[in-house]
This record gives sequence, structure tokens and C-alpha cells, in this order.
Amino acid sequence: MPQPNIILITADQQRYDTVGERSPGWMRTPHLDQLARSGITFRRAYSDTPICVPARCTIMSGRHAFNHGMMSNRRSSEVLGSTGTLPYRMGELGYQTLGAGKMHFEPYRARHGFDDTLIDADYHIEMLRNGHQPQPMRHGLGQCEVYPGMATVPEALTYTSWT
Repeated sequence: MPQPNIILITADQQRYDTVGERSPGWMRTPHLDQLARSGITFRRAYSDTPICVPARCTIMSGRHAFNHGMMSNRRSSEVLGSTGTLPYRMGELGYQTLGAGKMHFEPYRARHGFDDTLIDADYHIEMLRNGHQPQPMRHGLGQCEVYPGMATVPEALTYTSWT
């Protein structure tokens, strides 16, 4: 039997009631809804910590924040190496692993067991290499809009499309 493909999506400040049938009627998340319908979702999942880097270290190490010691946003390399992490273990099982998007790893290009990574800085480098000046959004940081709005670049050039 072939191994299943696995996509693990993490999002900062993503409430359980913002996807699928649990979301308000005005909210549209068709791609996340499709992933939820074809995969596994958790109705009662809790984060070990509400802070992003410690939460990611918990997922990557399989240890509670009190055990791995990352209790604030610090250098992930203080807790994570390149062996013993979730992507490293997945690699031992024959999976190819890719970390994509904003992961808050430090040092910035740390892989922590991933075969490869595509990080937000790579998007900006590729935009500049292809002659496109990255455009700031109207509000928010790094094309993370606080409120819905029209993109400041064509859809094909957005960070979301690139990712």
C-alpha cells in the first residue's frame, strides 16, 4: 500500500470556526474547505502554547513546551536540531519533506530536518530576479492583510500564489 501524502498546515491566529461548515456564512475559504473535506480535521485540538515559535517547536519536536524549554519567541535552533524532528522522522520513513512559507525558524535558513525549504524571503528574491518590485499591501505585514482587500499585484504574483 503506498504511503499517503501528508500536508500539515499551521496558521497563526487561525480559529477553528473560520474554516468549513463552522465558519460564518460571509467567510469563503474554498481551498481550505476542499482540503478539510478530503483530509482530516480536528474539532477539539489545542495548542500547547499560544506563541508561534514555541508552538512550532512543539509540533516539530513532539515535546511539550515545558519539556523543550521554548517558552517565548527565540531562536528555534536553541531547541531544534536537524535530527529527531518531525520532518527528519518523516524522511526516515521514506517521505520527501518541504517546509514552505513563514516558519519563524532561526537562523533564518535553518531546515530543522526538512529536505528543503521555501521561505518568504525566497518570494521576494524571485520577484526581484524577474524584474518585479514587491508591492506593499495596504495594511498588515508581508502581504498578510488584516482586512480583505484587493491585492496590490496581479494574482499570479502574490505571495499566496507563489507559495
